[in-house]
Amino acid sequence: RDAVIRTPESGDVFVKFGGGKKKLKDYLTDKKISADERKSTPVIAKGNVIYAIFGIAVSENVKADETTERLIKITKV
Repeated sequence: RDAVIRTPESGDVFVKFGGGKKKLKDYLTDKKISADERKSTPVIAKGNVIYAIFGIAVSENVKADETTERLIKITKV
């Protein structure tokens, strides 16, 4: 609830799939994403917590598991 699609902002954090919290900028740098691409890559966020990075990763916080009742598929048109 209350999550939005936006571009990355200063202070964003990402919980990697499998665990481990990182600043979003550091995570994307580790993934070899250029500075220009980092600025324009859409994310799904609630506040400064990133749930998904389009085309790159999904947060441990929102992964599907055996208790998942509903999935949302977001595609690029």
